Amino acid sequence: MTPDPTASPPSRKRPWRAITLIAVVLVTVWSGFAIADTEQVPASQACTSLYKPGTSEYAACAAAMDNVVISSTSLARVPPPSPTKVTVNTVDGFSPGSDTTPPTSVDLDSPSGASGDRRIYCVDPDGGATLISSARRSTCPRTITCTAEASTGGWRCVDQHGDLVEPPAALCQRSADHGCLSTNSTTAEQTSSPPPTTAPDPGLTPPSLTPAPPTTPAPSATASTPAPTSTSASSAPADDSLGQAIDQAHRGGLRIWLEADLTTTWLEATRRGNSEQFKAAVDQLAQQAAKPGVAGIKIAYDLGIRNFSSAEEIQRFVAETSAALRAALRTAVPEDRRQLAIDVVVPELGCGANTACQKGLQAKYPLLTLERVEKYVLTGGVDVVNISSGLFATDYQTYKIPLERALTNQWVRLRMRGWDTRVLLGAREIGLAHRGDTPTKGTKETTKAAEAAVAARVDQPVNTGGVRSVVLWTHRQTWDGATWRLTDAGLAPNPVWNSLTRRKNLGRIAIAFNPHDPEKSITEDLEVIGQVATEVYLYAQ
Repeated sequence: MTPDPTASPPSRKRPWRAITLIAVVLVTVWSGFAIADTEQVPASQACTSLYKPGTSEYAACAAAMDNVVISSTSLARVPPPSPTKVTVNTVDGFSPGSDTTPPTSVDLDSPSGASGDRRIYCVDPDGGATLISSARRSTCPRTITCTAEASTGGWRCVDQHGDLVEPPAALCQRSADHGCLSTNSTTAEQTSSPPPTTAPDPGLTPPSLTPAPPTTPAPSATASTPAPTSTSASSAPADDSLGQAIDQAHRGGLRIWLEADLTTTWLEATRRGNSEQFKAAVDQLAQQAAKPGVAGIKIAYDLGIRNFSSAEEIQRFVAETSAALRAALRTAVPEDRRQLAIDVVVPELGCGANTACQKGLQAKYPLLTLERVEKYVLTGGVDVVNISSGLFATDYQTYKIPLERALTNQWVRLRMRGWDTRVLLGAREIGLAHRGDTPTKGTKETTKAAEAAVAARVDQPVNTGGVRSVVLWTHRQTWDGATWRLTDAGLAPNPVWNSLTRRKNLGRIAIAFNPHDPEKSITEDLEVIGQVATEVYLYAQ
């Protein structure tokens, strides 16, 4: 069954039969782990499916993609010789309806930088750092990406995992007074946006975590709210499931995100003047974020797909929620752990160069156009943006675009737009889970189908989109009268889990986990999650 975003499930886990059918289709998807093909293929071949060779659109796509050569057996990237100047895509000054943005040249040899300038350094084993081009990033075992900030005169630097780090000494020379370590605490730019030409689709009312097709639910937050957690490293009380999960995940070496959706409480505050509930939710998240090991907070699921009535309202939500959380975190949380994340969907990205599809989905989902989503999330309000994929398969079928082609379209177009130069990019994937308690048969067919599905849903975002992590829904979720899982019942492995396990060393997989509803226990469940993931998103509401 194809995904349908008008359904209201909490996440998207398919029965194994459905996974098998979809994965068989996806076996042809170009990805970094396709087993049957060992030949290395230039990434620009993906552009052939989107644009006619010889056109300016094809040339722009190929230029954006050919710094990566996809290997079918690994994530090896073979870059071209590095130039002195690197062209970086930016969304500054983008025009309505434009599919690409004007390139901005950044002089990597300059010791100073204007706001938004970016430097990439390769860190040597002895701690030294060498300035490199973005094309050479994949050949370096450890890189640091630094962005100049006008608000501090310093540089904000993160490693390849998105963790905030000290900048190289060369950058500190010009901004020692600031310690060279500053986070972007500005709120989202209040850019005016015309009201939607059509009312939001009344059927588009997914639950509190992520929308999904009828057979692929999106996670919903638990009804109960955990008590505030102590900021000390001591063990959480026995009745504080979230606090226990944070402690256990931290001991297990997992990077922790608090998974929340503040849209409802913010709307209550703005429309009905009920600000106390919103303030309480912000304060509670800030208290939990002060626990050791927490990297940041996710503030919304698939922004704009439900509840909001205008683009201006969405922009206000991002700006005001970001400002409130950053203010609450500033007094209790170390600077390197104040990151904010958000999930978004952009239906038209799957259309590729199909103009009719783009215009059709822009009209159907007026609050989710590419132009508007960029204004929501690329203007300073959040640090990490996770893009949900595969939710609009029924719409794409209307324009004869298969789901596997739409997935490729999405990641190629995001790379062309240069989102990764403005925020840390992630993928939100809800298509690898299955429903029910029946053990999965590890046949040759299911194993092959699982590998194909994981290649399309995990490898492709990493290879084509350059995402820092793929967040998988869900470790365990009860929805629509059934239990959905990545493993089988009782934490038993299955073909999908085995395929994910083989990718552990990528360091790119995150898993959503509800500590209030574990499969066995918080400790046992997180130990199993650690077999695959390096990050965990803990339901915090």
